Amino acid sequence: MRLTSHVRLGYHIRMESATATGSTKRERTRELLRTTALRLFDERGFDAVTAEQIASAAGMTRATFFRAFPSKTAVLDRDDERRRNAYLDLLRNREHGEAEWVALREAALELARVEEPASDSDRYERIIVSSTLLMGKAFQYRVAWLRGMEQILREDRGTSSDAAAVLADVCLGLMETGLRLHAAGHHSSTLFDTTAAVFATAEHSLEPRPQQDKDAALTSRSQTSPPQH
Repeated sequence: MRLTSHVRLGYHIRMESATATGSTKRERTRELLRTTALRLFDERGFDAVTAEQIASAAGMTRATFFRAFPSKTAVLDRDDERRRNAYLDLLRNREHGEAEWVALREAALELARVEEPASDSDRYERIIVSSTLLMGKAFQYRVAWLRGMEQILREDRGTSSDAAAVLADVCLGLMETGLRLHAAGHHSSTLFDTTAAVFATAEHSLEPRPQQDKDAALTSRSQTSPPQH
């Protein structure tokens, strides 16, 4: 089962051989432990729950838990590296003649087009913010994203370090906002549609104001200025 934050592609394959049956049983065990852990983490907070408690609530032994997961934290691993690498490949393959921001945005939209967050991604967010350990891991994931984005902008597009840092941070922030809004809306629209709307809103807010707004501002300042003698 692939988990995702920050994201997530899931492929479900029917297996019918004897070997596959054993694999499927292991997957069912992992899924039961995972869903049980998520429920307990959400109810009590990540730090207050032990591996033994997860196993007991799932009707299994401690040894079974550690055969399925190397640690309690591993239950929440989200395949972030796969998602990050997928995005960086999309960014790297954009036309070099594109403006940096266009390349960042279009790679983000393409990633959103081909993946759909897990249905319980909002629960993941609540669990993460309940633990300083998980918040620290989330920060490390984010730094890795930013470094990868900045490196491509600098090395492939000749963007200055300062500009690359700003562009990457803004783009990643909008991608994260799209994920959060999509989860909060209980997936009433696709991740692509939500992400596209977030980028469009941000870009619209940064557009230059119409000339009449500028004129109105100048008029207002002149009216409040003291008379010149």
